Amino acid sequence: MVIVVGGVFWDQIFYGDSPHYKELLECPGGSALNVSVALKLLGHDVSLIGNVGCDVRGDEILKFLNEVGVGFLGERKGKTGVFVSSNEKEVLGVYRGANLSPLSTDLPEADLYFLTMEMGLKNFEKIRERLIGKKLIVDAFPLKSFEFGQDVFVIANEGFQGRANILKMGEKGAVWEDIFEGVRKKGDFPLAAGDAFDAVIIDGILRGEDKKSILKKAVEIAEMVSGIKGTSVAIQKVFGGIEL
Repeated sequence: MVIVVGGVFWDQIFYGDSPHYKELLECPGGSALNVSVALKLLGHDVSLIGNVGCDVRGDEILKFLNEVGVGFLGERKGKTGVFVSSNEKEVLGVYRGANLSPLSTDLPEADLYFLTMEMGLKNFEKIRERLIGKKLIVDAFPLKSFEFGQDVFVIANEGFQGRANILKMGEKGAVWEDIFEGVRKKGDFPLAAGDAFDAVIIDGILRGEDKKSILKKAVEIAEMVSGIKGTSVAIQKVFGGIEL
């Protein structure tokens, strides 16, 4: 069992030239949701803890999770968070909505817990207290700096000020301690690539694989996802058709 905790959003992505874009794609999103879906498609038993709104977007997100087979242990309150992007490269706006509300700290037993810092520091600190001594992986984004405990496995973006086990370096690749893996083919749609990367890292750790092979696969799968439009759409297409 893997428990994923973090932000859940409704993504609206415009493609083309501003202001009259040619295409609008809408789908469930947020790092926690994308990672949970990827892990489920890789064969893991996964439950997601996050907040979604009491609205039509919230209905669609829960329907999507149910169809994929991801358990939802979060709560419904307020309005669903919305993330708006241009061509998956520019953020046009973020409405955090229900993601600002306190998350449930009623955490079932699991083999591993994955937290995304989209949840905010207040939520993280409360949940962290419940996970002392548990196997915990955290994606530090969007934090620019923070000091996590030595018992926390940290994935962060390049430039992060603090201890991190893995640094994601965007189009350049990623580094895990003394091992670097470069990107071979740059994709045009990178929005969900980092989430795909995280999912493969988690999968490899759970399977007890060596870090060099895990990192190589994580970068390769992230490349594949960056070649497909949409966030959870790309995650479904890639992870639904691969076997690691």
